[in-house]
Amino acid sequence: MPQSAQPSGDGGYPTPDELRYEERWLKTDAVDLDSADGTFIRAFIEASELRYYVGSYDASYPGYAAALAPALAAGRTPDVEDLLFSAPAYGVIYRRVISVDVAEDNTVRVVGCKSTPGIPPTPPPSQRPDGHGLVEAFALSYRRSGDSPPAEQHGARKVPYDSVFGDWYAVEYDPLYGDTDPTSREPCYTDALTPSDTVELGWPAGPQPRA
Repeated sequence: MPQSAQPSGDGGYPTPDELRYEERWLKTDAVDLDSADGTFIRAFIEASELRYYVGSYDASYPGYAAALAPALAAGRTPDVEDLLFSAPAYGVIYRRVISVDVAEDNTVRVVGCKSTPGIPPTPPPSQRPDGHGLVEAFALSYRRSGDSPPAEQHGARKVPYDSVFGDWYAVEYDPLYGDTDPTSREPCYTDALTPSDTVELGWPAGPQPRA
């Protein structure tokens, strides 16, 4: 649990002091953000961002460290346990899922976009037409196994009350997929990330039943 966190008052995971930015998602046909898959994607990507500010995997969203562990053990994601951004982040992160592909073994591969007008530390504002300060693509592969994450996850909380990952887990995660495959960034530079089209979903106020 983060050393600096606002008491939740409800017994759940407290909102870290370092989380001073807003998470907003664009609803697209690629995935239903209210589905179990939408919950896993949102929670994993948001927790991966927060990890940079709270200083460890365990201090991020409940259940994140366990969901990440198989990808880490297989060397299929960068190990950033010792990477810490010393300053809190402010502003808004806009996210969009570009594509979702499901394999026969129930492995799901997701490619999406992250866009922010200036959450520090970021490079100078982009000269691309969209005007955002930072645009990046990510790729996440995860396995549906055992209990599913809960669906219909939205509410007034900025962070989940407790784990919303179910038994699903990541098998590969590339937070800088745009560097691995530069063409993956191209769909990110569209009006699909217009801030007015995104929503702040939030998380429910209490514990969620396992599916």
